[in-house]
Amino acid sequence: VCVNAAQRPLSHHSVRKGRRRFPDFSGPVTAEQTLPATAQRMVGLGAPAAVAGNRLRLLERPETAHAALVALVASAAQRIDATFYALEDDAVGRDFLARLAQRARDGVVVRLLLDRIGSFHAPQAELAVLRAAGGQVRFHSPFVHLPVRRHLNLRNHRKMLIADGAQVF
Repeated sequence: VCVNAAQRPLSHHSVRKGRRRFPDFSGPVTAEQTLPATAQRMVGLGAPAAVAGNRLRLLERPETAHAALVALVASAAQRIDATFYALEDDAVGRDFLARLAQRARDGVVVRLLLDRIGSFHAPQAELAVLRAAGGQVRFHSPFVHLPVRRHLNLRNHRKMLIADGAQVF
């Protein structure tokens, strides 16, 4: 989370590309609410206020993050929705796709959304295996947007996987 010199969290408007303003969707935070520091920063960036019954775990090391991602894929009982900016043709990318393909063969609905440029070098053979297993693979953000849309690059480096609509990486 970015904090400016005055120790005030940047607004979500500050982190968007382009000049377009988006409505504040965070909702009011009352003085009675005592939010942990991380939750306060998230509200400052425009995220909705924290709700009881949820848990946030920061994964600070790549090995911990990878293990959590693998565990979440394995734990899904009904559905996996994933969106990633980059998926490389390396051991990690191939292993991830093999795990998704296995879950699709197990009867889990698997939907994968990739950025067209960020995943330009994605492992095509493994994507084909995932599709053959019943997984859905789609790409977004074409190489070049038409100039009439007023932007050429609104990509971000998203990494999100949602299992059963309840757990998010």
